Amino acid sequence: MEAILFDIGNVLLFFDHGRACRRVAGLCGLSEAEVRTRMFGSGAVLDYEEGRLTTPAFVAATRDLLGVEVSDDQFHDIWCDIFWENERVVPMVAGLAARYRLVLLSNTNAMHMEFIRQRFGVFEQFHGAALSYEVGHCKPSRDIFESALAQAGVAAEECLYIDDIAEYCGAGRQLGFQAIHYTPTTDLSVELAGVCGSR
Repeated sequence: MEAILFDIGNVLLFFDHGRACRRVAGLCGLSEAEVRTRMFGSGAVLDYEEGRLTTPAFVAATRDLLGVEVSDDQFHDIWCDIFWENERVVPMVAGLAARYRLVLLSNTNAMHMEFIRQRFGVFEQFHGAALSYEVGHCKPSRDIFESALAQAGVAAEECLYIDDIAEYCGAGRQLGFQAIHYTPTTDLSVELAGVCGSR
């Protein structure tokens, strides 16, 4: 094994969109459920995560969808303050970075990436990234996996992919990656030893 591809959400960082939805609900008089439905059911989030909307356009679209007046700074704070480190995985990354090429492979957006790169030092350990808003495609699209493979710079068979969504792990395996489906009960050190050995 020469490269390890890491998903971000619920692998390196846990997140809760409910935090943002609850804060918005308190500002606009809608229920948390209605805020979530409008935000994630409209297609605006997907358009943002696949790079079809710029950050200003996404903020404007969300204001319109929710009928809420917030400043750009307030929106940024609400939208981004939803992450916290996975304390079982993050401490392992520096050691892995010394032995393998590490590549991020994630469905995400420009605001979130700017925020988490500033907030969490773990991202300094990565050697490359295939991010949906830069590639123009979200997982499980083949395009984003091929972008990650190009960042890894090795054959697919030499890549291990770690994701919390089983469907995405399956998509990676179809390209030849080995994959670990990460859940909150996964002991990643044991799983890595099984795949990578004692390198």
